[in-house]
Amino acid sequence: MEEFWEVVVAPQDNQVSECSDLLVHLIMYLNGNGISIEDIFNELHARRWAPKLSVENTKIPDEKSNEII
Repeated sequence: MEEFWEVVVAPQDNQVSECSDLLVHLIMYLNGNGISIEDIFNELHARRWAPKLSVENTKIPDEKSNEII
């Protein structure tokens, strides 16, 4: 959590460095718990192709539609 908050409060010119730190810690956590990056990518892929698994399923209006949004 500490790394996350460092990203949140970091100045714009330090965001890449802090995000890199966060990713390193996340990868170490995943590795320590037997979760591969491929497992994560597979889950993301499944969510992309199975909208019911997504947190939010939104309808994108057709450009040719006359609906008022």
